[in-house]
Amino acid sequence: MKEALLIVLTVESSRIFKQFESTRYIHRFTQMTADTGISYPLKAKVIYVQLDKCLEQYRAGQNSESDDGKPDRLQKSLETIADVYDEKVSNENDEI
Repeated sequence: MKEALLIVLTVESSRIFKQFESTRYIHRFTQMTADTGISYPLKAKVIYVQLDKCLEQYRAGQNSESDDGKPDRLQKSLETIADVYDEKVSNENDEI
């Protein structure tokens, strides 16, 4: 089987993501570990995107996923998905 991506967009982050202390809002799962301790790379990579956390950072002019910490095109696109009616998001996406 060739590699595949499964991207899960969460509008409201679940408790496990809220409790995990990280500024990042994109979480890439690439390893599978069994209860017996066997571990191997996943063929289907699973990526969780916390849209609520992303939107919060965007509104504050921050982006923990970019090298320079500033909003970028990916974050702006994710914000449109998170809240298409947000005035700041829709006005700035018109400028892309």
